[in-house]
Amino acid sequence: NEILKTLNLTPEQFKKIDSHITALKPWKGGDALTLLYIDWIQKYPFNKPLPQGNVSLEHARAQLDATHYGLENIKENILDFLAGLQRRQISQDNSFTKTLCFSGGPGIGKTTFSKSIAASLGRPFARIALESLQTLKGGMGEHEMFGDGPGALGKAICEAGSQGAVILLDEIDKACPKVQCQLLEILDPAQNKTFRDSFLGLDL
Repeated sequence: NEILKTLNLTPEQFKKIDSHITALKPWKGGDALTLLYIDWIQKYPFNKPLPQGNVSLEHARAQLDATHYGLENIKENILDFLAGLQRRQISQDNSFTKTLCFSGGPGIGKTTFSKSIAASLGRPFARIALESLQTLKGGMGEHEMFGDGPGALGKAICEAGSQGAVILLDEIDKACPKVQCQLLEILDPAQNKTFRDSFLGLDL
């Protein structure tokens, strides 16, 4: 409890995490698992403020031009997306999907475009390679995986240091069927606005 009090938690988050820790202790290896869980909870960027202010489309254009020559149609589509995102943020319209899809072979700039978008928004960037993953949800609740830590999305948020990070879901076409189903929870706002990490026991 003393460690949790040092984190920037809402009362609801505090209650959920405290209950999760209590539930871990009776398990086999519960002490080690509890320490691992607390370690990850301390890394998670709870309620960290996101960059404020409007997106500068001029700055975004400069970022895109600095990393890519030509490709005007793609750049215009990205700028249109950022403009729409800005309008909906001002109107507090949360129905707008915050997802862009880049399609193409290796080396055409999908990753660098994603990094440029992150820089334009003033947000950190993280990449998740989906090809080798068996699940996005982490280890808790699956006995053969106890102690593995958060799933790929939870780890990416911890490493980026922000819940508002721009996250690239790479090699989505090579993801296994289980991961493809879990991606619906992330990418389809009509189906699910949050994604529960089984290890953290939290909605990301």
